[in-house]
Amino acid sequence: IGLYAVVAFAVSRRSREIGIRMALGARSRQVVWAVARDVAVLVGIGTAVGLALSMLPILALRLVTVSTPGISLYRPTADPLAMLAIASFMALVALAAAYLPARRAARMDPLAALRHD
Repeated sequence: IGLYAVVAFAVSRRSREIGIRMALGARSRQVVWAVARDVAVLVGIGTAVGLALSMLPILALRLVTVSTPGISLYRPTADPLAMLAIASFMALVALAAAYLPARRAARMDPLAALRHD
């Protein structure tokens, strides 16, 4: 919901630019693609950074050793399937969050968008 709100706000701020593009002949598919591409780049970077930062504690816990006998520490492993599932889920959420505001922007009348502040 938060990602949708941010994308919807960003699209509303770009309404003048979208109106100019549509007035110059851009198709609605091109407008949707432009918005989706921007969201995909941001979510891709965020997901990559998040996965990389989540690997740091896993690796740190794998390196810790305990010299006291009888005490064992939890040694987590990086599950590639879980990481892939997380990245896929984030991509799906980003697609859903970007599609609705992009479709609304593509249906916008170019003259109304140009008059909008």
